[in-house]
Amino acid sequence: MTSQIIDDLILPNNWRKRLPRPMDYYPGELKALRQTYPGGIEGHCPFCEDRHRALKVDLRGTRGHWCCFACDRMGDIVDFHHLKTGLSYELAALSLMEMR
Repeated sequence: MTSQIIDDLILPNNWRKRLPRPMDYYPGELKALRQTYPGGIEGHCPFCEDRHRALKVDLRGTRGHWCCFACDRMGDIVDFHHLKTGLSYELAALSLMEMR
């Protein structure tokens, strides 16, 4: 098996395929969810004082892209987990892989 070395951590080359599905991860992490379109949800951003469901998440595919229109943060499922837990990006990826 081939692997990718990131900051002395070894992640397998297929690490993105081993992440949880966005539709399984985000509902447990966000509050006040509402479906906006097929495959899309919105909720309160855990990174700012958002009161108007400014966080939009695309549940389609495997990356789980998100964007908060209140604090202008955005990223994929690993970025979200990294910011929410305070883990490094690499440790956040490993943590997510264990959730699957």
